[in-house]
Amino acid sequence: MTDRKEVIELIEREYLPKILGFAYKNTNRREDAEDLAQDIALQLLTAVNAGKRADNWNAFVWSVSGRTLCKWLRKKKRGETVYLSDTLPDLGERVGDALTRREEKSLLLREIGMLSQKYREAVVLHYFDGRTCEEIAQTLGRSAGTVKWWLHGARKYIEEGMDTVREYGMRSVKPGTLKMSCQYAPGADYEPMSCAMRKSAQNILLAAYQNPMTAAELSAELGISAPYIEDEVEYLAYNQLMAKTPGEKYQTDFVILPGDDPTTATEIYKSCFPGYSDALLAFAEKHMETLCSGRFNRAGFSWERLLWVYLHLFTEACLDKFRCGSCKTVTYNDVPDRPNGGKWIALGFENMFYSER
Repeated sequence: MTDRKEVIELIEREYLPKILGFAYKNTNRREDAEDLAQDIALQLLTAVNAGKRADNWNAFVWSVSGRTLCKWLRKKKRGETVYLSDTLPDLGERVGDALTRREEKSLLLREIGMLSQKYREAVVLHYFDGRTCEEIAQTLGRSAGTVKWWLHGARKYIEEGMDTVREYGMRSVKPGTLKMSCQYAPGADYEPMSCAMRKSAQNILLAAYQNPMTAAELSAELGISAPYIEDEVEYLAYNQLMAKTPGEKYQTDFVILPGDDPTTATEIYKSCFPGYSDALLAFAEKHMETLCSGRFNRAGFSWERLLWVYLHLFTEACLDKFRCGSCKTVTYNDVPDRPNGGKWIALGFENMFYSER
């Protein structure tokens, strides 16, 4: 068995109840047994997600269980459990504690907001709504063992974030700007351009362009709670601007060109077609009188304004001739149909608010 999902389902179905029994037998306390069982489950999940393969999963599960038990017993022997003091501090300490608690609450809410959806839902239902693991399991359609697994993983993530003061990414204070364009026919609501009108959507697409990212990673990069990031990601994926990759990650699925410097496109254009832009401009100027006449310029636009139109028209005419005579290109029928009636190929241009120079 090599499929990760099948292995996880096997562990949930066959081993989680047995692991809890193993833990209770070796601790004799239900609270300790649940903590130990969750530690074992987390170790197994981490190994499977890392690509662990085993010819004998039964032997692997109990090997991990034994090692985790030994670590748990050593930790217990060292007395690393921390208990709250029953003594009442003086007034000054109480004021300081209140400020500390308020700061810790803020950090706690931030860390919960950065959890992925399944972990966050389990935490909110259990700790905020007071639901038992069995009740949560019924609500989410998973086993109680899986819910306990999620809660344990969520606690580990939250504790790590509280201890290290997890940092937001640069885009939380220095967002980029993404301008969208497309070839062929946009969708009924002007997709794909309308999909990236919001700053949050633009920076999700920019952040996940080079490498795929999870919603939690995007949450930290943009400094926005995961529920809002997940909503944006689902919308962008539905409109085919992002693709889902293994590990619950998403990656931008169209080309983004650098556009922070107005001369970038010109320099690239000239390097690809040396002399073409100069020759095209010379051709237009040679026929300036005709192109400015009433036959072509009934509205009386200036020559500088007309050039914006003529240069594009001449380029498109040359390109069509090149396509027909020299190469095969993507035809309209080859362009993918999009969810909202469009038939387009997206293109993005990145333009940072702040200069990198």
